[in-house]
Amino acid sequence: MYIVSNRFHSLYKLHKLCKTNITSHFASIMSSCVSLDFLNVNQDFKSFNTRQHSHSISEGVTTHSNNENEAYDFSYKEAIKALNGLQSNAQTISNAIQREKGSNSCHSLDKTIYFLSLLDIKPSDLNQLNVIHVSGTKGKGSTCAFADSILRRFGYKTGFYSSPHLVAARERIRLNGEPITKKLFAKYFWSVYKTIERRKDASIGMPPYFNFLTLMAFEVFLKEKVDATVLEVGIGGQYDCTNVVPKPIVTGVSSLGLDHCSLLGATIEQIAWQKSGIFKSSVPAFTVEQCGAAMKVLKSRAQELRSSSLHVCPLLSLYPHSVPIELGIKGLLSGEVQKLNASLALQLTNSWLNKINNNKYQISSFITKDGTFCDIFPLNANHINGLSKCCWPGRCQILRKNNCIYFLDGAHTHESLSHCSKWFCDESQKLLTSNRLVRVLIFNCTGDRPTERLMRALDIKFDIAIFCPNKVDNNKDFTSDNSNFTVTSQREAEICSINAKVWSKINEKTLISKQSCISDAIKFINDKTQKEKPLPVHVLVTGSMHLVGSVLSLIDPDLQSLNN
Repeated sequence: MYIVSNRFHSLYKLHKLCKTNITSHFASIMSSCVSLDFLNVNQDFKSFNTRQHSHSISEGVTTHSNNENEAYDFSYKEAIKALNGLQSNAQTISNAIQREKGSNSCHSLDKTIYFLSLLDIKPSDLNQLNVIHVSGTKGKGSTCAFADSILRRFGYKTGFYSSPHLVAARERIRLNGEPITKKLFAKYFWSVYKTIERRKDASIGMPPYFNFLTLMAFEVFLKEKVDATVLEVGIGGQYDCTNVVPKPIVTGVSSLGLDHCSLLGATIEQIAWQKSGIFKSSVPAFTVEQCGAAMKVLKSRAQELRSSSLHVCPLLSLYPHSVPIELGIKGLLSGEVQKLNASLALQLTNSWLNKINNNKYQISSFITKDGTFCDIFPLNANHINGLSKCCWPGRCQILRKNNCIYFLDGAHTHESLSHCSKWFCDESQKLLTSNRLVRVLIFNCTGDRPTERLMRALDIKFDIAIFCPNKVDNNKDFTSDNSNFTVTSQREAEICSINAKVWSKINEKTLISKQSCISDAIKFINDKTQKEKPLPVHVLVTGSMHLVGSVLSLIDPDLQSLNN
């Protein structure tokens, strides 16, 4: 059950009345509307368009009969331009964070439900998507990728919504493991965009970037009639706009840690509370082993939200299998981190399959350290192939480009950067072709993350350390998938200076360079290392998934590494 704030609930009711030409209760609805400071909107509801909307569909794009002569460019590039226009500026985000902390409100869910109503989608309609909903600090994307891959091997048509994207925004919305095409992205983007633009109250702005893409993903998955939807939470869980699905098939929480503390809280208990907000009544929940404080909160929340159960996943090695399991997503520390994610994905998909098919696998009970029960079942070829053929770029990924080998990992917490450091050292050693080697770091971290603590996790002797923003070049193009308009160029430069200063404090012998963009950073590497007898160069790119994505857009512009 969802409690929607008075204003959006009133708008939702008003929209329903408009569609059915029932206006007798208009005055009572108007009187119940209250202001929402965070929207900074005018409360003049007289401007609300109460006429019935007439639509015609051409090539899947919604147009309106009263504006049939209005010209729109429905291309992919123009869609990305319009999408980038939905990014909020840095100050707006900062203010919203402070208001969220103060009120602990669920405005994002209210807004999402309201905007869904404009698309003629009720929250209950989302139950048709047969959702696997996953939150967590580390590994939730990998868990989702494994789950999506497994279900496809069982023959199901899948929809997979994730964030952030690496190279192209369309990566966030996948059908059968593949990013939707530019044509399909443009088709659904403009259908959703123009429908919301026409139907929404004039005093309310368009949905912001992530919220809009979430709405679009729901529209795509419903219209394309997927059998299963794997839904990755954006930030947190409790108030994340993906959390509007009333009855997912199963929910999961990956490894927890401290991240996004200004939004979610400064303690592991507060973060666990937010992440477990996706638990639903009578819906099973799964998690991996957590620290005692986090597990205590998860168990308490499972009871509070009336989950049918909370299970802790067993080690991957405990599942009976006839052939060795080689994970498609390469792991850290001999793969132990990804093995946790793989086990969680196995449990989520097994629960999903049992619910959809009412077909139980052979199961034996296993009791984890904290006393909760988890199921172990024999793995068949579909499970094995789903795990081994899964591809999830930007995580422990290695790419060769000319004389450089790039090691790409979007780690951005202390724990994940510590694992990343060990992974880089191990893999770099394996790929040595001479006694001499140039090790280069490209690093950026943003937001409120503790810079020095993160850098100390990178216990590596680099010859060169480069600090640059996440942007590909110095020109912020509104039609680029990777342009970020939520932070000014001045602030980007300040962050790089801070990062460089901190690094110099803890690594005095490293050659440090500040570059204004990634293109300049790569040129700097080439200029410094490509001599008459060039040495092999190993480049670690880490600290931000956005940074990894922008580097990938230069060294793998055709998205070859993104193909599943």
